[in-house]
Amino acid sequence: MTEKIIMSAVLLIVPLTMITMGKLLKRFPPPMNSMIGYRTKRSGRDEESWMLAQELIADIWMKWGLITLLFTLAAVSYILMTDAESAGKLTVFLIYAQMGPLIGAIIPVERALKEHQEGTD
Repeated sequence: MTEKIIMSAVLLIVPLTMITMGKLLKRFPPPMNSMIGYRTKRSGRDEESWMLAQELIADIWMKWGLITLLFTLAAVSYILMTDAESAGKLTVFLIYAQMGPLIGAIIPVERALKEHQEGTD
């Protein structure tokens, strides 16, 4: 049972990090060229793009993080009821699945930055 509790706790790391970082970026957007924040070539093009990128990634991570958290909580309830081997396999699968929303948030942000920058050229 201890292993299942540890697996469950590990599964909560990604969605809670997405939600927390989203809130922090929304409330305290980092200044341009800092070591934190959403940093890509497009986001660093100018101050306006930088601030737009911080706002967009914050919104996406908060929304997608909440959705990921809900799915994770459902999976955790199953993990706590199943055998250790199945729980371990599901945990590994979910860790990889959680990377989708975390990293996939780059796509809509980059698209929005591209549209924004094409509109200002």
